[in-house]
Amino acid sequence: VNNNGHLTFDGPLSQPKPSNFQSQLNRDIIAPLWIDMDNTVNGTISYRQVTSGRLLLAATNNINQYFPNLNFSASWLFIATWDKVPYYSNLQS
Repeated sequence: VNNNGHLTFDGPLSQPKPSNFQSQLNRDIIAPLWIDMDNTVNGTISYRQVTSGRLLLAATNNINQYFPNLNFSASWLFIATWDKVPYYSNLQS
């Protein structure tokens, strides 16, 4: 879980913004919130895995709603959260 709103699998990625050349990175990435954030100012970055409960059932129902022929059943979820992490501002105080 990287500080700029993305997930990588083979090590951290510090690039703050996507560019036109991301396909040349040659690595797997999930980028749900790829923006230039500054977690040194405020906010919390956290993650967790869920293996039972309402969230797992909700994920199963959502996937089956949009892919009705899949017959999907979620066995776990990975949840990453960037809570109240502000956008990076390079303005001088």
